[in-house]
Amino acid sequence: MSVSTDNTSFMELSLTGSGTGSSTVTVPYNATTKVASQLVYLRMKSNVTTNLSGVLTLASANAVSVTVPYTAIATPATVWTGTGAWSTAGNWSCAAVPTGNLDVLISSGTATLSSDLSMQTGKTLTLSGGANLVVAPTYALTVNTGSTLTNAGTITLDADATGYSQLLLNGTYTTSGSGVVVTKRLYDVSTAPVNAKWTQFSAPVYAPVSQLGNVQPNNLFTWDAQNNEFDSVSSTHFQAGKGYTAYYGPNGVSTAQSGTVQLSGTPYTSVAIPTIKYGSFINWNVQFAGSEKRGWNLIGNPLTSNLDFGAITRNNLDGAFYRWDPNKGGPGQPGYHDHAQASVTNDNVIIPPMTAVWVRAKSAVSPGLGNGNITPATHGHRNGSKSFSQKTAPDKFLISVSELANSLLGDHLSLAMVPGASDAFEGDWDAWELLNGGTMPNVFADFNSEWTTAKAIDFGLDATSVKVVPVGVISPQEMQPYRFHLNADLAQEEYTVYLRDKLLNSVHKLSTSDYVFAYTSAMEDRFELILTNAKTGALGLEEASRGALSAWVNGSELWITGLESGAQEIDVVGMDGRVVASTNLRADEGQPSTVTIPELPAGLYTVRVRSNGLERGVRVAVQR
Repeated sequence: MSVSTDNTSFMELSLTGSGTGSSTVTVPYNATTKVASQLVYLRMKSNVTTNLSGVLTLASANAVSVTVPYTAIATPATVWTGTGAWSTAGNWSCAAVPTGNLDVLISSGTATLSSDLSMQTGKTLTLSGGANLVVAPTYALTVNTGSTLTNAGTITLDADATGYSQLLLNGTYTTSGSGVVVTKRLYDVSTAPVNAKWTQFSAPVYAPVSQLGNVQPNNLFTWDAQNNEFDSVSSTHFQAGKGYTAYYGPNGVSTAQSGTVQLSGTPYTSVAIPTIKYGSFINWNVQFAGSEKRGWNLIGNPLTSNLDFGAITRNNLDGAFYRWDPNKGGPGQPGYHDHAQASVTNDNVIIPPMTAVWVRAKSAVSPGLGNGNITPATHGHRNGSKSFSQKTAPDKFLISVSELANSLLGDHLSLAMVPGASDAFEGDWDAWELLNGGTMPNVFADFNSEWTTAKAIDFGLDATSVKVVPVGVISPQEMQPYRFHLNADLAQEEYTVYLRDKLLNSVHKLSTSDYVFAYTSAMEDRFELILTNAKTGALGLEEASRGALSAWVNGSELWITGLESGAQEIDVVGMDGRVVASTNLRADEGQPSTVTIPELPAGLYTVRVRSNGLERGVRVAVQR
C-alpha cells in the first residue's frame, strides 16, 4: 500500500506479517495549508484489505503521521476464466498457463488438461461446485506430498483407444460438497464370441454398483476363491481392491458392446487388499491352467493411478499376475496376458487403473498381498514400464506359435536363462498357462505336466550340457497349419535353438528359420526345444537339421516346407511301401508349398522328395 496527503507524492506503507494489524508512515505535509478534514490518499495492492480510515496525527510542522489499519489476505490463486484447453493462456486470469508451482482455482466451466501436471509442495488446486477438470488420455495429474487438491466439482479421468489418464494422490485430497472423480476404462467385446463378451475391471472410487447399468444376478460377478466359482454381486457399492467381471451385450449390464466402463465417486487413498484365499474345493469346470486349478484370486487396482505390483509385499503367492483380454489375438480371439519375471513381452509389474488381474496363492498357509494398506505414495506409479527385474535381466527367448496365414492368431512361450532354476514351477519367475479362447492355439513348457507360459530354466552361457524343454501345443483346429517362430532379441548370439518334432522324427534349426507344421491332437507332447551354446556344442543336431523337411496333409492338400528352389518330384508312400500318390511342383526356398493329391485313408505315410539328383523323406500322419 502507498499513502499520500496530496495525491501526488506517495510513500510506501510497508505491511509485514499476516493477519490484522496496522502500519504507520510519516508523510511530508504543508502545515500552512492544513485544513480540518485532511484527505489521505491510498493506493491498494491485491493482497491487502483495509478499512480506509487512516488516523492522522501531526508529527511536526512539515509532516503528518498516518496510521492505517489493514487485514492481510493470501495471494489470490490463478483463476480459470474460460473453457477448453488448460494450455491456452487466455483462459487464465493471469494471461499465462499455470504450472505446478502456482495455486490454481477453477470456479466454473471446463478445463481440459492435455499434458502432465505435477503440483509442487505447498500449492493448491481447487475446484468449485459445478466446475470441471478433464484429464485427457495418456496424461496424469500428480498431487505431490505437501500439496492439496480440493474438489467440489468433477474431475474426469478420460480414456480412449490411445490410453487412459491418471490421478496420483500422493498429497492431500479433500472432497468438498458433491465433488467427485469420474474414472473411465475402455472396453470392446463387439467381435467376441457370445460366451466371451466379458470385461474384468476394478473400482478406484467409492461408487454404487447401480452406476454400471442394468445389473442383474447373471451379468456381474466377483470370484469366490474359497470355492473356485463366480458369485453374483450382492453389495450396494463396489469394494476397493476386488476384481469384477461384467457381461456386455444382450441381457448384460449394458447392451453397448464397446465404450467405457465409467464409475463416479470419491477416490481411495488407502486400501487394504481383500483377503487372499487358497480354497478347500477344486472346481474342475474352471479351466485355468494345465495342471493347477487351485488358489486363484481375482483382485483389482484400487488406485486412480498405475499400481506397482512389484512394490506390494507378497506372502506365499506366485510372483506373476494375469490379465483377461477379450481381443488378445485380435477381434473375437480372447485370452490372458501373463506378467512374470520370466516373461519376454510382459515383464513389467504395472497394473493400470480400473484393471482386474488374477493372482495365485501357493498354499493355504497364510497367503496374502500387501503389508498394511495400499497407498498411492507407496504403490502408485506414473509410467507403465517398471520391470520385475531390479538387476540386469537374464537372457530370454520368445517362442511363438501362430496360424500360418495370420500371425495375430497365436500364443507364445517365454524362456529365461536362470542358472540353478528348477524344472518345477518357480514361484518368483514362472507363469502358468491360462488357456485361450476362440480359435487361438496354446503353447507352453510342459515339465512334469506343469504347463507354463513363462519359464525360468537352468541354462546359460556357462552351461556344459544342452537343455531340453518339453513343449506342448493345444489348438481347437485339427490339421490347422501353424508356424513356430523364435525371437532371440533378448539373448546373446552364442545360443542356438533347435526344435524336435517327435511325431515326424525330425530336427529343425529354429535359430535359422521358422518351422511350419499341421496341428494334430493325437500327440500332445509332440515337440522339444533343445538349447545349446558354445560349450555344449550341437551334438549332431546340426547334421540332423540340415535338409529337414516337414509335411502334413489337410484333406486333398499336401503341404511341404523346407524345400529348395526349383522343380521337385513328390511321391507319397504308404507303410507297405506302395506309392499312393505322385506329383510335381516348383518350390520357392523358405516358403511352404502345396499340391493336390487324392484323399488318403488315416495312417502314417512317407513323403519322398527328389530334386537336383538328391532324395529326402519325411513322415506324415493322416487323420480322418
